[in-house]
Amino acid sequence: MSIKEYFIVDTIDATGNIINLKWLESEYCPILYIGNLTDTIIIDHLLHFAPIPPPPDWDFFAAKSNSISQEENIESIKYQKDLAEYKTEVEAYPLTKYLFSFDSVQNLGSIYRDKVQIKVDTNFTISKMVGFDFKTHHGDFFEAYPIIITNSGNDTMLIGYHRHLNLSVEAKDSIGNWSKILDSHNIHGLPLKESYMLLPGLSVITSTFKTTGEYNTKLRIRIGNSTSDEWTGNIDYNQFNSKFNERGEYKFEYLEYQKKTLTTTR
Repeated sequence: MSIKEYFIVDTIDATGNIINLKWLESEYCPILYIGNLTDTIIIDHLLHFAPIPPPPDWDFFAAKSNSISQEENIESIKYQKDLAEYKTEVEAYPLTKYLFSFDSVQNLGSIYRDKVQIKVDTNFTISKMVGFDFKTHHGDFFEAYPIIITNSGNDTMLIGYHRHLNLSVEAKDSIGNWSKILDSHNIHGLPLKESYMLLPGLSVITSTFKTTGEYNTKLRIRIGNSTSDEWTGNIDYNQFNSKFNERGEYKFEYLEYQKKTLTTTR
């Protein structure tokens, strides 16, 4: 199945703001879009922020036994109103229609186990957020390329319950070997019997940073057993190195780099 003509638009402009990474880092890869690759695609950075249910109100449950005061009953009515508003928000949330419950995953494919089509479209520059502050609702945005994962098969595939994708960015080192330079956060939780699904013919979009550095090389995306087309970019050669040693502790070199960075930014 070939990818159709489309045009990607991001409402946040990060032009000229290119991130400079010095070590093997983790990047967050939220879902920015799910659907058909046709016409104009609007990148939605708010998809990650799904509706939040109201906190449980035990007065609401006690009200069923008629054993609470009038004041407590008012609180339970307020809870019912909040719950109704939450359900309305869930119905309007764009990703809700791609969230399904299931009894068994045995017969379901997965974008992490099965082959998918991955395209890094360098024809478009979008933005990618770093360091979101939940108190101020503010984050820094940098230039990024859209990553388009398409289910080109005939069966529905699992994406996962969390609204982000697990992937890695690989680059060719000086002797031509592919090595990881960026890795997405891998969130583990309790097994759940619901997941976002990628239906046949549909695509899910996330992003990866444009990076800067003195080393020009080939790059690609890896998701499970699938790799993307290659593109050419610049990185810092030290991105091939982890900031952690074999014991999971920060390396001395990284700590010295942090000290130097703090000194120069004061």
